Amino acid sequence: MRPLFLALLLSGCSSIVPGTVARLATYDPLTADPAGFAVVVDLPEGLGLTTENWLSLTAARGDETVGDRFRLVRDGEVWRIDPARLDALRALQAQAREWESEDPDGTSGSLGVSVEGCRVGDGPAEDATLTVHLRTEANAPLRPLLRNASVEDILAAAGVDILPPCNPV
Repeated sequence: MRPLFLALLLSGCSSIVPGTVARLATYDPLTADPAGFAVVVDLPEGLGLTTENWLSLTAARGDETVGDRFRLVRDGEVWRIDPARLDALRALQAQAREWESEDPDGTSGSLGVSVEGCRVGDGPAEDATLTVHLRTEANAPLRPLLRNASVEDILAAAGVDILPPCNPV
C-alpha cells in the first residue's frame, strides 16, 4: 500500500514536478499525520476554487473495502483536512494499517486529492496557468507538484467545457 496514488483533477503531465513526485513515492499515507497535509493552488485571474475539495483514502482486502472522503477547508491560501474529521481519518488509517499487517500482499489502497474550479467574472484567459503545492507533513515546506500547468489543458483532461461561476462565500 506504500505507493501513493495522487489523483488531482488538475493534471498536466508536462507540468508535473519530478522531484515532488519522487518524494511522494516514499510517502506512506497510513502512518502520516493527516493534520500536516496541505494543498495550495496558485490560481490565475478569473479562476477560483469551490468548497468541493476533498482528500480520499481507500483500502481494499479481498472483497472488503473501507474508505471515506475528507473535506479540505480553506485556511487563508492553504487547504487542509477539516479538523473535525481528523480523528475519522486517523481511524481509517489504523484500519488500513491493520489489514496491511495481516495481509501485505492482499491489501491495496489509494490516496486521492480532488479540487474543483469555478469561474470568476469572465473566467481565466486562454493562456492561463496554475501551480499546485503540496505538503504531506507538519512543518515541512510546501513543494510544487504542478508548475505552470495550462488551465485549458486541465479542464480538457477533466472533461469540463464550461466552468460554473463561483458562488460568493
